[in-house]
Amino acid sequence: MINEPACQAISIFLHFGCNIFHLFPYTWNPVKFQLENPPKSHLRFYKVHFFLNYMDAAFILSRSVKSQITWSYMPQHLRSLNWIWVFAYGLSSFSYFQYEYNRQEILEFANSLFAYIRRTKGKVYNYKLMLTFCKRKYLTWLIK
Repeated sequence: MINEPACQAISIFLHFGCNIFHLFPYTWNPVKFQLENPPKSHLRFYKVHFFLNYMDAAFILSRSVKSQITWSYMPQHLRSLNWIWVFAYGLSSFSYFQYEYNRQEILEFANSLFAYIRRTKGKVYNYKLMLTFCKRKYLTWLIK
């Protein structure tokens, strides 16, 4: 069951992520409680985040490779921490890549979930029904 404070928290999180920090390639409409396609200026900020993430990933990866080649370059705990950063940047780069190529599908899927939340606000969820609805309508590419 989702209550009003939880919906408010979702709305605040998406407002900050989409409209203020430009972390997601969408704009958040709190009145309609849905994601929308962004203007071109918003996508420019998103591309800057995209580029900076890939540059940081390249820097961390090159530093990790250099530390593996020259053993005296870094202590062991910093080397292991560096590989954790490589994994984190790789995961975020993969998510940026997915956003780039499946942006419209992700938008439709998220809006269908938000529509379900609007319809069932304050009610007990039927997760099995929601999952079959989403699989049938939006996740056909996963089933293939």
